[in-house]
Amino acid sequence: MMTIVILIVSVTLHEFGHAAMANVLGDSTSKKQGRLSLNPLVHADLYGSFIVPLVLWVLNVNFLLGWAKPVPVDPRYFKSPKWGLIAVAAAGPLMNLALIGFCQVLLGVTSDFLYPLLMSGIVINGILLVFNLMPIPPLDGYQILSGLLPNHLLATLRRWEAVLSVIFFILFFFYGFDYVLYPLISLLLNGVMG
Repeated sequence: MMTIVILIVSVTLHEFGHAAMANVLGDSTSKKQGRLSLNPLVHADLYGSFIVPLVLWVLNVNFLLGWAKPVPVDPRYFKSPKWGLIAVAAAGPLMNLALIGFCQVLLGVTSDFLYPLLMSGIVINGILLVFNLMPIPPLDGYQILSGLLPNHLLATLRRWEAVLSVIFFILFFFYGFDYVLYPLISLLLNGVMG
């Protein structure tokens, strides 16, 4: 059950990262809607924050995944809408990376009692980091890729958006991520843990 708590905290901080970056860049939409908050309830999605993680935990699946409601962003408030959207999209995964670093630092100075908790924090945030950086809609990696592509390639990508979403869900539910997600997460965690 502690892993679900860690997941909820990590997802909350991920969404807070998006909201904080948007606010820093001039878009206060999320702040006005109460999303610039560390309260998990304002970011919670019934399915992504509670039902899916609980089902995965009960089924003893070898990974734990969840999500929150997307933070509202209005790029018209950014000096550069393109780079503003890229920065906001990147802020969530960067928050997960920061949490990995925080847990790793604590591993060096804490007791053995907290070791499993901190390792769970590293693994869960590693999963969230890699998962969210996948270039598939509606994930952060797709938003970053969309911002970096030239207009003619972006138009082509937009036409394939629905197909990419279907491929994503097929891979997710039929364990195709065993061949994509896990190797990347293992690579990341091996790098972090030396």
